[in-house]
Amino acid sequence: MENGAVVLGVITTKNLDKNNTNNNTTMIRTVLACSLPHATRAVAATTVPRALAAAALAASPVPWTAAPARGYAKKTDKKGASGKKGGKNDAAADEDAEAVDLDVVFDVTKMKDQLDQHIAKMRAAWEHFFLGKASPTMLDKVVVAHKKAHVPLPQVAQISLKDAHTLLVIVPDENFTKAVETAIRSSGLNLNPMPDTKNSLKVPVPKPTAELRQSLAKQVHKVAEDTKTKVRTVRQHEISRIKAFKGAGVSSDDKHALQQKFEKVVHTAIEQIDALAKTKTKEVLGQ
Repeated sequence: MENGAVVLGVITTKNLDKNNTNNNTTMIRTVLACSLPHATRAVAATTVPRALAAAALAASPVPWTAAPARGYAKKTDKKGASGKKGGKNDAAADEDAEAVDLDVVFDVTKMKDQLDQHIAKMRAAWEHFFLGKASPTMLDKVVVAHKKAHVPLPQVAQISLKDAHTLLVIVPDENFTKAVETAIRSSGLNLNPMPDTKNSLKVPVPKPTAELRQSLAKQVHKVAEDTKTKVRTVRQHEISRIKAFKGAGVSSDDKHALQQKFEKVVHTAIEQIDALAKTKTKEVLGQ
């Protein structure tokens, strides 16, 4: 026999003695003991009287194990789930968690720093436009041929003021003095160095002519325009980044508002360049 149900099935009311309960109990106990320990309450109830079967099963030495109860998955509420059809509260929470702060991604302060650097370089370039007043920095960009190499003049000579309108250039190696003189004369600064001692030169700084002033004014304008071009290049790069950006919760209105911030900074920088160029132009023209 394969299981206790089959064995128990041979016991019917015809086999039982209604007047001798003890004998009936012994019979059922014997059958159950010979079977596998998997007889169930349902089978016993269908083959023998309910009360008798219960008593027999309770008295049986074979352990009786209840059949495991089947569990059913609880249906989730789609409206409150966090899936595709999540509730309004969950959707709002997800949207807030994924929202992008454009002011962090596109830092207008960093762009302003870039523009300020371009303006600073412009002003530094103008410092080399000299108008009759001597300054040691006038010769910073003069390049000298020295030992088969080209080096800045300050690396091979000491430059100082002899007076308000004259520079003094001291060359430690007197054999190199001639090369320094040639470099200053051909620098395009309209300077005419003259020997002072064996290893020094004096360099008079002439008063600017009207022609020189006009030339310097044009150079001021050119440097200013080049700087504005660099500023516009920075602007174009940032605006392109903003337009191409795709972030959660970022609308076209958000992008437009950010672009306006950047445009305002660029506009301010352009105005600053124009104002500085106007002041410098008046200076070189002697107005």
